[in-house]
Amino acid sequence: MNSCTICLLALGSFSGLSVAQDLSRFAGDWSVCDISSPARLQELFFDPTTSMTRVGEDSSDVAEGAEIITDIFFENPLFTSTRLFSIANDGAVTGEESGEFFEPAPNRLLFFDGSDAVNVYSNTSNNILATAVESTDSLNLSLIVKRPTAMTLTDIVDSWTLFVLGNPRDVETTLSGGRVVDTFFNSESELFMANINILGDGTFNGAFSGTVIVNSPGIVSFTTDPTEDPVMFQFNDSLNVGIATNGDSEDDDDQDFIIAVRSSSALTQADLAGRWRIHAIAMPDDLTEVYRNTTTGATRETGSDDFPGPGEELIDVFFVDSFFETRLQINVLPTGAVSGSLAGSFTLNPDNTVTFDFGEDPIALLPNGDGTFMAGGIAGMGREDTNQLITLIKTSDDIPGSEEEALDLRTFREGVALFLSWNDTDITALGASETLLPASFAPVMDSIGTGAHVLDLTSPLPAAQFFGVIEVEED
Repeated sequence: MNSCTICLLALGSFSGLSVAQDLSRFAGDWSVCDISSPARLQELFFDPTTSMTRVGEDSSDVAEGAEIITDIFFENPLFTSTRLFSIANDGAVTGEESGEFFEPAPNRLLFFDGSDAVNVYSNTSNNILATAVESTDSLNLSLIVKRPTAMTLTDIVDSWTLFVLGNPRDVETTLSGGRVVDTFFNSESELFMANINILGDGTFNGAFSGTVIVNSPGIVSFTTDPTEDPVMFQFNDSLNVGIATNGDSEDDDDQDFIIAVRSSSALTQADLAGRWRIHAIAMPDDLTEVYRNTTTGATRETGSDDFPGPGEELIDVFFVDSFFETRLQINVLPTGAVSGSLAGSFTLNPDNTVTFDFGEDPIALLPNGDGTFMAGGIAGMGREDTNQLITLIKTSDDIPGSEEEALDLRTFREGVALFLSWNDTDITALGASETLLPASFAPVMDSIGTGAHVLDLTSPLPAAQFFGVIEVEED
């Protein structure tokens, strides 16, 4: 692991300052939609000669010797959910979420539920929040919208573009003689874009058709089949972005995460200038199975729609590509030039889409009406077997003048807790050291993938402790 210290904070007998808490511009009713995916596939091995069982750490493990695979599973199956909550003027959160928001830096909020802290980024309109968090067993993408205080159907009559990431909840297996002979996702993985038109008579048409009802301000039900439950969309108070999940029950094999965007022909290239956060999540759309011939020892790789041939046994299963998520920060100039975590260009097209070109296959994005949010989707970053949903949040009209300003490590104290927060990316984490030697900084493990860390001030701090944002890379 290589590390490079970017900026430093020395802690000794730290007293700290409490953060100013005026979050009245965020006060109101909010909805959050989550999609959480498994980060690894695990296998249960059984050796009939010793009666010993072994759980593989991840899908890189292979059956050894006389071992057979008796189960394949996700530690945490994929799930989607929608929850409603409210934010008070002081940042207190109540409802189906509980905790507190702080704002250590403009439009970078820190959500603390009493034990864990995570960065949540706001658009400049202060009505869309986004965050992505990773752990050993799961990846999570959340979009959050501030609902309006009043609305009618007329407010959303227009053309809308849907971005739909549909995924299987779990894997299933076929057993023969107590061993796994085949495994597969229990539904299809897909990513698609579709256009619909919401009409004033309470119907919608286009890629899908049905009826639409405003249940309460910002909460709108869309029904395509009267025998099935409607899809409940949550709209922001600018009424240019809606979010929804579908298939949240554990009995559902398919989980859908849906974003609806209403764009505007009034946007200009200069409107896109500023600092943007990218949050994306990607799902592989198939599994690879490895069969071994028990006579010749030859191995064969195939897709999950195949079965063992004569004399073959299943010895390994893995994703055709990995589940992964992306957390990046980019700067966009009025000319469209892009710098930061990625270098390239933004080009606003006549059809209101934005082409994001960063040296690989260009990505087509669609901005919302005020140019503070974008959504898009591709079959992975050049990966043929991965579906990736991409979201962008504009957090500032200003562009940082230095790398240290871009990372923006900040600290504040609240009660007996000392919070550290920074603009995290895929390759950064909080590093800790008792010296200032760059090579001595080691990543604080629970800070990776969160952008935040909490210290308990009731526990003694080292006499000399230094923290910094460092780059982390796999060997």
